[in-house]
Amino acid sequence: MPQNKLLLTQSLLSAWLYQYTAYDTKKAHEDFVRVLQKKPTPSSKAIRDGIQFENMVTAYCEGVEPEQGHEWADAVKEAGRILCGAQFQVAAYRDKRIGGVPFLLYGRLDALKAGVIYDLKFSKSYEAGKYLDSPQHPIYLDCVPEAVRFVYVI
Repeated sequence: MPQNKLLLTQSLLSAWLYQYTAYDTKKAHEDFVRVLQKKPTPSSKAIRDGIQFENMVTAYCEGVEPEQGHEWADAVKEAGRILCGAQFQVAAYRDKRIGGVPFLLYGRLDALKAGVIYDLKFSKSYEAGKYLDSPQHPIYLDCVPEAVRFVYVI
């Protein structure tokens, strides 16, 4: 008898893992349940800025220069030089059995180019190694076994 696959995304796995390290474990658990139920969350300014930045980089790679004098223009161009020629917003997935349970690993890659998965991050205060414990790169590399590397462009 066929068994339904459980969808496993890096967002869900990150929310689950965060419950065990969060200062406010009750709120972290509520956030995990919200992600599990796929309930939308109001976006913060940081999230909106990240989306805008990513859109500007994508537009730059399509030939649209950032608005002259825009505070992010140099960063958009720098990220764009790395990502030009990439495919953007690539859906990647892979069937996986873990402990006999069928899962569908799923991720939406910011960019994929020449065997490298790129994830574009916008941060005004980045610390080296910030994303090393993220489940994002292991899941994405599993979904795209042909990829040889995962690079954060911050």
